[in-house]
Amino acid sequence: MFFRIAIIILFLLSANENIVSAQTPFLCDGKAYIIINGTNDLASIGINPSNNGLLISTIINDIGLIDGLGFNRIDNLIYGVRKQNLELVTIDAAGIVSPLTTLTLGSNQAINAADVDPTGRYYTAIVSENNIDQRIIRIDLQDPSYTITQLLLITGGSDYLDITHDPFSPLLYAVDNNNNHIDRINLSTGLITRYDPPMPSDAFSSCYFNPFGELIAFGSTAFGVASGMFKINTDTGATDRITSGPETASFDLAACPYTVAAQLSTPFDRILPCTELEYTLSIANGTGSTITDTEIDVSIPTEFIFDSFDTNPFGGTINFNNTNSTIELRNLSIPTGISNLNFLIKVDNIPAGIYSSQATINNLPQALGGFQVSDDPATIKNDATEIELLRSSVDTTLFRFICLGQSLLLDASDFGNNLIWQDGSDEPIFEVSTGGTYSLTSSNDCIDINIDYEITVASCPFTIGVDHVFFPDSTLSCSEIELHFVVINDSGITHPNIRFRDSLPENIEFLEIIKNPYGGTLNTNAPDNIIEIEGLSITSVIDTIIVLAYVGEIPPGTYLNACRISGFPEDIGPFRESDDPTTPPIDSSQLIVLGVPQDSLEIDLFLCEGETLKLDGTSYGIGHMWSTGESSPTISIDEIGTYELVAFNGCDPAYIFFLVQEAENIEIDIDAVFDIHLGDSLQLRPEITNSGDSLFFLWQDDLDNPNLVCIDCINNSTFPLQDNTYIFYASNESCSDSAVINIVVDNARRFFAPNIFSPNRDGINDMFTIFSPDFGMVKNFIVFDRWGNELFESSNFELNNLDTGWDGKTEGNKTLPPGVYIWYTEIEFLDGITESISGNITIVK
Repeated sequence: MFFRIAIIILFLLSANENIVSAQTPFLCDGKAYIIINGTNDLASIGINPSNNGLLISTIINDIGLIDGLGFNRIDNLIYGVRKQNLELVTIDAAGIVSPLTTLTLGSNQAINAADVDPTGRYYTAIVSENNIDQRIIRIDLQDPSYTITQLLLITGGSDYLDITHDPFSPLLYAVDNNNNHIDRINLSTGLITRYDPPMPSDAFSSCYFNPFGELIAFGSTAFGVASGMFKINTDTGATDRITSGPETASFDLAACPYTVAAQLSTPFDRILPCTELEYTLSIANGTGSTITDTEIDVSIPTEFIFDSFDTNPFGGTINFNNTNSTIELRNLSIPTGISNLNFLIKVDNIPAGIYSSQATINNLPQALGGFQVSDDPATIKNDATEIELLRSSVDTTLFRFICLGQSLLLDASDFGNNLIWQDGSDEPIFEVSTGGTYSLTSSNDCIDINIDYEITVASCPFTIGVDHVFFPDSTLSCSEIELHFVVINDSGITHPNIRFRDSLPENIEFLEIIKNPYGGTLNTNAPDNIIEIEGLSITSVIDTIIVLAYVGEIPPGTYLNACRISGFPEDIGPFRESDDPTTPPIDSSQLIVLGVPQDSLEIDLFLCEGETLKLDGTSYGIGHMWSTGESSPTISIDEIGTYELVAFNGCDPAYIFFLVQEAENIEIDIDAVFDIHLGDSLQLRPEITNSGDSLFFLWQDDLDNPNLVCIDCINNSTFPLQDNTYIFYASNESCSDSAVINIVVDNARRFFAPNIFSPNRDGINDMFTIFSPDFGMVKNFIVFDRWGNELFESSNFELNNLDTGWDGKTEGNKTLPPGVYIWYTEIEFLDGITESISGNITIVK
């Protein structure tokens, strides 16, 4: 059979010698390939075995801007189209790009999505124009002329980024960029089924089928932060994200599902010793023909014993090799599609641990890689199938959570077949809807295990937390404060036996509890800066614990504090730490202690000329006495000098000296108003007087009509079309100044039209047009005779342009006699205003 397949392949290749000429084929092993947007690198997509994350591996650097990738099962090459010139090409495993033909399409049309059909003969492509899909075509790869046939017109306004053929059905699947969803296209009927889009955080860019006929999409997740792979249910369109990895944008994707692949699965991932275990070996054959003379070795742990198998779809013989613990299947014929073989394994009284099994298919054609190993479909990465054997002889506690009003199915099938629940039930599935402890006993000839399921019930969604606020949040030493702990519990249930603990900063002393709505017992033996309450009952309400504390004689600064409440069920988090609700992040609350770090303090300040300065003593104490005689926390001064403040900080008075000095002045000089005519430009040149060492400046443009050339230069220019206001700022780090400049634009419409001209070709006054010192466009210019008959018309020319004026003739180049004629014009000026003007013109000889 393999010889006949090879003969057919050689015949198909010879039908078009341009397809493979000396190219190195890829292996058809189910692997997917992309071209990375930006670098044009050809890369493979896989799963990183170390972290189960998405792995993008570059194979060939920069093969060019090629889109519309498709894997051809006949020659194992990737086909695509160069974006810049619509050249159909092949790509081989060595990175060699070979041209086949240049496709002839309509103007502005492109191919952004394509695939090779399951027969390997046709290249199916979406033709789009300005990113809107127009039609589906197919190109005959075995025709030397590459004949193009139209299959289907597309009218839905889609923008397909990628398409892929279902290897087991006549359907086509496409990724639509306009609506971020998958479409299923029936080429026979023209019916397009649109699936619902994925979650808003996810987006698709390409898709392909794996050997088991599963539709996989590639794209981005977490709102574009990372790339992701998704499994799409072809019946419902439901999306399941498989894995994610580094952000990678791709033009297109191609994969070869026309291969042989294996999966080894079991319904359990944990078992007890002395049990019977069933394995299922699934083989997918997407080659389109039966693969004969193959062998399969299923390697099982040496501690496992092969027992029996069910109906064998592969024929041949099955034997268990005790020497190497291998189930040997020989002389097999693997039919097309997906086939399953189930066999039973006995697990004796063996040690606890992880036990791995894996199948290997040998004697496959070299084009399929020669061999394939099985995958565990329960995991992400391509790996062996693992079973965990448990040997616990002590009670095991498992934690589960359910929402109020819902129920939960407890599945104990991993703990064996001989199960007894607390109510006598012996089924592996047990339904619960209320909180509490549910007990289970599992036993067999080897072992007994007692399992407790701790079920927590709460309303969903719910919050349990503590907001911590100081009243006041700014204070002085030697004063009292209140600590408010707002406890939030909207879980719908009461949590008993909760412990409250707060460790206050050093030299802040706990005095008493003012309010405690949750009960419990205060630990009176705790240190003065520790608050401990045992046995609180946190009800499903929002209430506050209020504590009185004393702030001792401590230096000014910011002091952090957080409490903890603990004793909640494990599955909802056993403890909560308090949060400062005045800040966005979850963090400790802040207490600001005011005052001065020593008995006296000198503060240097600077006063700019003509300004006032506010001296603020609020943070230095609660009582104030200024050398000016004032007793308010702040005073305003307009003269330099030394101003003394005596502040009483709660413990001892402090002396603060404000040393006010003359600042380095700065001044701007520029006219406040400029009058200009519409169409004129204006130079703005402010003069700056600066006694400082530094200079900073900035213009503020008119927000509604910005016209300034720059905002970070001193000398500026503008070309305003209407009244504008600009502000110029200058500073030297000590003082600043600003100037407001108002621009008044004279938008009077000035024009001049002669009332007589002599079109006798003597070079003097031969043409009639409209003149103006202002710039404008003549949108329309028409000349009539006195009976209203149109004689001449011209449009869209600049004012003052004699070449486009009237030469005294009709449209048919007939010379008109002397007389009076009527003209009409519409002129659009620089500011967009259009005016209509008319008048008389007399022709003289």
